[in-house]
Amino acid sequence: MVFDFVALDVETTGLDAKNDRIIEVGAVKFSGGAPVAEFATFINPRQELNPYITQLTGINGDDLADAPLFKDIAGTLVDFIGELPLCGHQIDFDINFLNEEFKRAGLPKLTVPDLDTALLSRMVVPEVMRFNLKHVTKSLELSCTRPTGLLPTQRRRAFWLANSSRGSTPFLLPPAVLWHVSLLLR
Repeated sequence: MVFDFVALDVETTGLDAKNDRIIEVGAVKFSGGAPVAEFATFINPRQELNPYITQLTGINGDDLADAPLFKDIAGTLVDFIGELPLCGHQIDFDINFLNEEFKRAGLPKLTVPDLDTALLSRMVVPEVMRFNLKHVTKSLELSCTRPTGLLPTQRRRAFWLANSSRGSTPFLLPPAVLWHVSLLLR
């Protein structure tokens, strides 16, 4: 059985959810194991981008100049997620930023279940010494390039679990791991 979920990734101006802002949101809704809908947008943070963030994300001030404010897309994002679980690599980081932005927009916090692929990777490939996406995908022989641009970033980086392959062979989690995942999402 494959559960429905939303794979999500955000890019931010820094690491502090209280003082930094989201600059990009990307999400893909999966049903029956297949992507069925996408949500992606740059967000104007109303602050200068640190050159390090531009280097890290490939996002620059020109990309954000005409982008909407978070409060202007917040309702659409909440509707897109609905009641589905969120899935992402180190998803707590993304959820903390989203909840701070929702708070600023006068909306309630997200209360949907979440699944952290960083934690899941510890079960799938416990022999890996580092559990960032670069090392995990290399261990699984998956492609994980860091493209610039909007949705491809989320597809290739944060959504490797749901949308990845080894060559032409789909990557499937062992049944025992899927059972653990189903317990986490109850």
